[in-house]
Amino acid sequence: MKKIVLSAVLISTFAFSYEGCGVTKNEALNSLSQSIYVSVKNNLNKKESYSKSIFSTFFSKKIDSSSSQSSSVIIKNAKFYNKNGEVCASVSEKNVKDSAKQILKEIKTFKIDSLPTVFEEKEKKINSMLGKIAFVKAVLKLSSEDLKILNKKEAILIEKSSKGAVVFNTSDVNAKIIISNYNKPILPSQEVELKEGKYSYKILANNKCPVEGELEVKKGKLISINKTLGDYPQITFKSNIPQNKISINLDGIDVQLNKTKILKQCSGNIVWSARYRNQKKDGTIELEPNLKKIIEVDFMSPEELKKLKEKTDFFTNSSEIDINYGFDINSNDSQNNDTLKRIEVDFLKNKGIYKFGGGLAVATPDKLIAKDINAIELLLNFRVQLPEIGDTQLRIGTLPFIPYFGVSSGVDVYHIVDSWDFSDTPAVVRGVAGFNILLHKQFGLNFNYQRDFMDKKDNVFEAGIVLSF
Repeated sequence: MKKIVLSAVLISTFAFSYEGCGVTKNEALNSLSQSIYVSVKNNLNKKESYSKSIFSTFFSKKIDSSSSQSSSVIIKNAKFYNKNGEVCASVSEKNVKDSAKQILKEIKTFKIDSLPTVFEEKEKKINSMLGKIAFVKAVLKLSSEDLKILNKKEAILIEKSSKGAVVFNTSDVNAKIIISNYNKPILPSQEVELKEGKYSYKILANNKCPVEGELEVKKGKLISINKTLGDYPQITFKSNIPQNKISINLDGIDVQLNKTKILKQCSGNIVWSARYRNQKKDGTIELEPNLKKIIEVDFMSPEELKKLKEKTDFFTNSSEIDINYGFDINSNDSQNNDTLKRIEVDFLKNKGIYKFGGGLAVATPDKLIAKDINAIELLLNFRVQLPEIGDTQLRIGTLPFIPYFGVSSGVDVYHIVDSWDFSDTPAVVRGVAGFNILLHKQFGLNFNYQRDFMDKKDNVFEAGIVLSF
């Protein structure tokens, strides 16, 4: 166990001395260091207010690798002896004052310009010098001239120690860094000292996406910011159509096929469009650093377009039979919606954009057998179809896509068959919207939705096949 003893001890010279004890010589020296620290700090506090951390940096409470150098300046010429079964070390007040005088000479010859350029080393040197100044002020009775020199150097060192520093490490050694409220050029790996506070920064490099951010500088701290600069986005268009027959526009600028376009914009969305004859494709690109995007803009050849139009023209001028299966959801009772299985067969005549004809629909809540049928609808249908918009043929891939809308009207004759009561026969008037996809000019798929506006108030969802002839 080590002890700290701070007292006036009469030795052979009858001089004041500092003492510290422990199990070993190292512990004794450690205790001695602490006793000197306490004494000098108390003396310093009586003279003037001073930062504990600055003094502690110079004269640590412990003798370790970081403080032994400064502490050894004070405790050299220590004497060792045994006391109450422990090893003790002591040093006279005269030796401590002699050390202070030696340090005063060091401070007076010290030049501010000799501070290290590396921030962390400079901070360590500044704190060490400030601690030495504090030690000298506490131990010695200084002349006005010496005190003036110490105060001046102390003020300069305190001002320099009030800053923090930042260093940027980037993937591009030629990058330029801009920091708000700092007008000097900055390069990667360069330490920049700044006052405490928050700053914004931007990192710029040739053919790289700029990086922006914020940082907070703290006194005596070195901040390392590591950033990788991404490449500008690269967009390449490819097509099955030759360059001289296709027009491609990217963000308002015409571009060529198979030629990579580098965009000096690293965020946000841009639009593109491609045209070939009456065909058009367009889209949006979300930009980001290192984006390498290939956009395929394949169009149908004149031969394919001709076949597509032949299919559409045949269909829009033919007779057709639609065979659909679906569900009829009765919405009259919102708490107990009845769902019926439904089969509808329509015969329609196509006249360009118009189609009209009749139909028959049956529905049942269970199996589609005669004894379970509880709805039989006779219908008249009228629809408008849109095989193309303007000069653009509507399609899905190479298949004609023909949307339509219209109306189906008629009566549910089930009650007539069941009771021969014409007064209880509900009228049917449904709005219809759907589309055909032609797999062949005489065969395709049909999908539609219907909504009744009369007595039933039901919703019908159907899908099936369409046959044209």
